[in-house]
Amino acid sequence: LAGAAADGLLALPLARLRGVFQAIATLAFVQIVLSLALYAEPLTGGAMGMNGLPRLVQGWHLLGVFALVLYLVFALSRGGIGRAFDTIRQEETVAVSLGIRVVRYHRLAFALSGAVAGLGGGVMAHRNYSLVPEDFGFPLLVSVLTFVVLGGRAAVLGPLAGAAVLTALPELARPLADYRLAVNGLLMVLFIVHLPHGVVDTLILQARRLRLAARQRAGEARA
Repeated sequence: LAGAAADGLLALPLARLRGVFQAIATLAFVQIVLSLALYAEPLTGGAMGMNGLPRLVQGWHLLGVFALVLYLVFALSRGGIGRAFDTIRQEETVAVSLGIRVVRYHRLAFALSGAVAGLGGGVMAHRNYSLVPEDFGFPLLVSVLTFVVLGGRAAVLGPLAGAAVLTALPELARPLADYRLAVNGLLMVLFIVHLPHGVVDTLILQARRLRLAARQRAGEARA
């Protein structure tokens, strides 16, 4: 609830920005929050963070939270809100012509993402015993963006596939573990250039093309 409320307030000015301007403003807000966390030492513990938190979250809790969030995102994507999000992502002008209130849905997207992030932060706090500001800085943002670029942003399973691959990569190639951010950045550039839709979205588009081609051949055969 706190994450949703914070992002709802943040959406008031940022929901009217677009593209790179919105991305830069979001990055600026991340740095502001980190600075406040470092200087508000009586409340946040400063650079040392909050330590000695009770470990209340076990492995099955993580699986339950993951399943719940995944189900809610799938349900959302299948409904009217998800279709509105898809239309806005593909072409905002078309969305406006269809009567979709773009700013309203931008604010809703901010609030939903804040709720999920707040849930993740709470679970993390009671899983790792501690929270430090560096856990939520620029490296985390780069990793999340890499998940999306690698997996794809249209399908719900896209970022999950990207996260699975990039999380397993340092374990499969341990010499690269110390260069994780560099590897993520290199992969992001390569995928933007050569596979701009991501792995999952590209596979889905290719499967649709094959089905369409098969239907056309079937129709020509019947004719």
